This record gives sequence, C-alpha cells and structure tokens, in this order.
Amino acid sequence: MGRKKERTDKELLEIAGKVFLEHGPNVATSVIAKAAEVSQATLFNRFGDKKTLLLRSLAPPPTNPAIELMEQPPDQRPIPVQLVEVGHVLYKFMRLNEPRVACIKAAGYTLVDLMHENIEVPIQRGPQALAGWIEAAQAAGRVSEDIDVFALMVAFAGSIKNLAMEEHFAFVRKDEQLVFHTITHLVDLLWRGLEPKTKDE
Repeated sequence: MGRKKERTDKELLEIAGKVFLEHGPNVATSVIAKAAEVSQATLFNRFGDKKTLLLRSLAPPPTNPAIELMEQPPDQRPIPVQLVEVGHVLYKFMRLNEPRVACIKAAGYTLVDLMHENIEVPIQRGPQALAGWIEAAQAAGRVSEDIDVFALMVAFAGSIKNLAMEEHFAFVRKDEQLVFHTITHLVDLLWRGLEPKTKDE
C-alpha cells in the first residue's frame, strides 16, 4: 500500500470538487480519498462529514466579476456594448459554476445550506446588481422607461445561464467567438425593446 500524501485543505477541496462533478453527489468518500491519495479518516478529520466536504468543494467563488461590473453604474459607452460585456463575463462565471450549483441541488441542498456553512454566495447579489444597473440606465434616459426590470432580468440572465449549461450537458466546449456572437445577437434582440423611444414615436 502506497504512502499517503500530505494535502492542504485547498488541494483536498479542489480534488473533491472534480470528483463530485465527474461522478455526482452520491459518490463514495472512498473514491475521493483515493483520488486525493489520502485516507477517508483524513477527509473526515478535516471537514467533519460528507455534506460539509461537498458544499465547501462545490461552492462558487466569493467574487463574481459580472456582479462587480453591474454594481457600477453604466459608463459612457453605448448600453448594448456594455450589456454584451456583462453577458460575456457572466457566461464565463456560469460556465464554471452552474454545474457546481446543479450538483449541490442534486444532493438535496440549497444555497441556504451554503450560508449555514458560513460560505459567502455572491449569486444572491446578482439579481439586485442587474436590477440596479438597469434602473440607473433608465434614470439616465438610456433605457426605455416602459421596460419591466424583472422581465428583462429573467430574459437576459436566463439566456446566458442556458447558454452556459448547454455546454455542460452537451459535453461540447463552445468556441469563444461563437459565444460572443450569440451574446451579441441576444443583446441586439433585447435592445429593440430597451432602446428609448424618440419624441416622434
């Protein structure tokens, strides 16, 4: 029997996360221990139980670049250009983290369970940040006042999420240019309803 490796908590969580994503939340801890080349006792000594190991290894990172972008008011560039930028950054974040959230939910847990583990969940700030960004653009007269902010949030964020999840479930890595092209066309479609009306309309 080979000698067990010394692993940091960070290394163990990275390995556990990969195993959970590959095999699903019901995978045995013995499989994780084998992948990490440590004993099961090491896993339980470090993390207490399988639930904590799963939640901590699959938790999204504490920062979301897309949310940080949206928490700033719109700049002077055209609104569609900025929405494409936000969409592309959001796609990259979701492509990596939506499968993690899906695995957590498949295990029967929710984002509330993450909070009980004192894990910060930036996803919670997402809707509020997007709504604030749209409302700021409306207040500046750069987005139509007739737009329902919630409906726009669902259409925009939901489309980006579906694009990210399609790649995960289809097991096909999308070309970055194709993703950018798709998001650009999505924004073009949305902009037809977002663009402020002129006085003559």
